[in-house]
Amino acid sequence: MLRKFKKRAAKLFVSLLLFLPLLNGASAGSDNLSYDVLSQQFIQAPTDFLVPFSKKLYSFCLAKEILEKVESKKIELNSTIKITPEILSGLQSPKGILLGADKEISVKELLRALIFLQTPEANKIAFHWLETLSDKKEDRSKAPESDKKINGKSLLEDVGFVIRNLPKEVGQLTDQTVEIQGKNFPSSIRISHSEKSDLLFILDNSSEVALGAAFVSSRLREHNLRIVLCLVHDSDSNALLPEIAQALVGSVNHFETAKVFSEGKPVTVIPIVDGEQQNIALAPKQDVFITVSSNDLKKQKTPKVEMIIERKELIKAPITTNEPLARINIRLGDRVLKTVPLYAVADVAEKKSKLSDIYKTFKQIIE
Repeated sequence: MLRKFKKRAAKLFVSLLLFLPLLNGASAGSDNLSYDVLSQQFIQAPTDFLVPFSKKLYSFCLAKEILEKVESKKIELNSTIKITPEILSGLQSPKGILLGADKEISVKELLRALIFLQTPEANKIAFHWLETLSDKKEDRSKAPESDKKINGKSLLEDVGFVIRNLPKEVGQLTDQTVEIQGKNFPSSIRISHSEKSDLLFILDNSSEVALGAAFVSSRLREHNLRIVLCLVHDSDSNALLPEIAQALVGSVNHFETAKVFSEGKPVTVIPIVDGEQQNIALAPKQDVFITVSSNDLKKQKTPKVEMIIERKELIKAPITTNEPLARINIRLGDRVLKTVPLYAVADVAEKKSKLSDIYKTFKQIIE
């Protein structure tokens, strides 16, 4: 498993003729943040990373909230939302992206509009609709104002959540066009395809921020494309595209990602006290990936990733699969890469005592 780290990572195959002139002119003074979607790790992460509020990128935050409600079964993808004149008051849709007032749009189509088109109409419909679904409206945070700063790390985590959980029925981020209410529209996302990778860019010149994503295939990741996200902030909006391209190339080529644990596959066994069985296997709830800098691997003569399990000394029954019973710290040298909770693979009931059985038998007789 760990031998994967000793192999060279797949390089980012992009159209060099297209991007080399851009990379050569990239500014070194911009702020950027990188995030690996599979490992859910920040690759290059300043401690405090704030960017101007972006109406385009905020649509991903709204999409995440909708996807969370879909996953929790509170709504269905095919359920519809009424578009009233009040919702779209003050907005015009010259391109006809949404049909407008007194019409309906499905949750699935709204997600498409949020992710692929990033229109003010879609944002307003989504925000209004999420407010109506909120149990406590006074606790729901309002949409940020255009002159406010937002947390870049939280934004990338939201985008990563959308990518990981985007249903196939909604579409793929690398699609060139999207269908909304029976009409086809070109995606507002700029896409570059190559043999082993897809790059996409979302530029918001009005807020001086850009989001880029690289989808990189590799024989080391058969069913899991490596996905890297980068967020760049620069006061020079003309520099956004070359800087986001440079950030993506560096984040992909200078870091490696590998799968270390599989969802539901036991990684250890622990003893159980007073249970109907004496021990139980523990496993993570989802696949676990880690991302490591190539330089960190080169520094160590023998790259060694250690797994240290921590748990309570005494674990008593009953236990369920919903409660974490231990955690595993994944370390490279003296640095903890990530901590993963471990859960029982099955419920364990409390062991019944003989005295309890005698009491139940006696009770049945006298009744």
